[in-house]
Amino acid sequence: DLRSGISYFGYWSWEAAAVTWFGIDDSSYREHQFYPKDLVDFAKAQDQQLTEESVVERIKVQGGGQCLKTGYWSTPAQPGTRRYFTQGDVLPTLPNADWGIVFWYFSGEE
Repeated sequence: DLRSGISYFGYWSWEAAAVTWFGIDDSSYREHQFYPKDLVDFAKAQDQQLTEESVVERIKVQGGGQCLKTGYWSTPAQPGTRRYFTQGDVLPTLPNADWGIVFWYFSGEE
């Protein structure tokens, strides 16, 4: 609105922000008028927070195979079941389950 004295609504440089998010140093253009540094900082903080969270490893072992990691394991063949196995234990095949081949999934150490 020209009557209020504001005649420019702005433009953010999304391309520069996207490139920076991939690890490029933005110090040379960070203070540029159109660079959305607040959005880049927010995106970097979210990415860092995600990598700092403890993510359970995605390990899958067929029943009858050896447990690869000590901790809790579960299988869709027995919903709601979470059992503790030590590395080297043989994971059950569950022959009485009408499931077919049974796979066990690592679900954490706690």
